[in-house]
Amino acid sequence: MNKKICSVFIMIFIFVGIVMSILNFTAKAYALPAAIWGTTTYAESLLLASWWELNGRHLYGNWYCVWEERNCVIVY
Repeated sequence: MNKKICSVFIMIFIFVGIVMSILNFTAKAYALPAAIWGTTTYAESLLLASWWELNGRHLYGNWYCVWEERNCVIVY
């Protein structure tokens, strides 16, 4: 009896794993319209840093996401 319950549990576990892995590839992810694209830029002046900070373009440290669409993105 114990062996049967264990094998049923393992079969259910394998089935759920297969279903979850298939569903993982069917979900679509979309960015909100509020996504900001731009080039990673180092802010050397306090004025630029505060302006970009207030506009929500801060990445980390003194690096901000501004100018052209190249190598950074911020998605809210």
